[in-house]
Amino acid sequence: MIAELTTHCIGADVVDHVITRRRSDSVPLQVLRLFTASWKAARTSRDVVSHVHLSQRGSFLREGGLALLLRLRNCPTVMTVHGSSFVAFARHHPRIVGVVLRSARCIIYLSPEARAVVARLAPNTPVRLVPNPVGGSRGRVRKLRPEVAVFAGELSTRKGVDTLLEAWPLVRRSRPRAELILVGAPKDVPLATSMPGLTVAGPCTRHQTAAYIASARLLVLPSRSEAMPVVLTEAMAAATPFVSTAIEGIVDLANGDQPLVSPNDPAALAAALLPLLADPHRAAQLGERGYAHWRKTRSPEAVGPQLREIYRAVLAQSCLDAPQDSVL
Repeated sequence: MIAELTTHCIGADVVDHVITRRRSDSVPLQVLRLFTASWKAARTSRDVVSHVHLSQRGSFLREGGLALLLRLRNCPTVMTVHGSSFVAFARHHPRIVGVVLRSARCIIYLSPEARAVVARLAPNTPVRLVPNPVGGSRGRVRKLRPEVAVFAGELSTRKGVDTLLEAWPLVRRSRPRAELILVGAPKDVPLATSMPGLTVAGPCTRHQTAAYIASARLLVLPSRSEAMPVVLTEAMAAATPFVSTAIEGIVDLANGDQPLVSPNDPAALAAALLPLLADPHRAAQLGERGYAHWRKTRSPEAVGPQLREIYRAVLAQSCLDAPQDSVL
């Protein structure tokens, strides 16, 4: 998400970013990144809007601490709460979450459940629903695509990879030439690499993942829990249809066009995948509908003005709240 905002300068004329942590970082490197981010926060100008993105657990110590530092310096700060576990984390740690949320001038939420948490723990802070934007510079593959389904994301039970692996043999009975590619880092799902028609690509770069999505006939995401999965927006931006689950954070993305099934149902998942794998024209039609929905609601052109409006509002509020002799 940070890469999308930075690459396409969504919401501002200039967008820069500060990395606070990577999964592969050693402990010393994590400390160094946090020190660097804190140093930059301490030197941030009061006429620059800081947009803090956080989710749960350690994020509320790292990014949350930076948000508190920015607030102490009266720097205009916007906050977006991500993460499928944010609501559960807030339920168990309401004081920590409340203190961090109240440091923002405006909070962007991605689901009604997150909105309810923010309203309870930061009742006086303005909130806005703004979708996660995705740029469309990847390009669209308009020709009919091969019989390939792609999963992209963490290879975990939360993402429903175990359900997908149960469904895939059912798909192969009817579509023996269909291929499934799993893109992402393994977590808690045993991977049967000898399964017919299955390729485990493993962790890939952002651009490699985008290439897989743009060239596949469909993307599949049988998640059990999500907030607003960016990978589905990436699929729409590439005119790739998706099959997913009818859960919070996904129903609105599907917009009534993309097939949705109940979680934990391999048979239903296989039944939803088969028509698109069997009919490339139908898949292309659904992909175009998704692309139109992306352009209207989640492209940089759609989301950029919403963010720009928020940034201008918090910047103006920060100037009003500043000591009189510091207002230019």
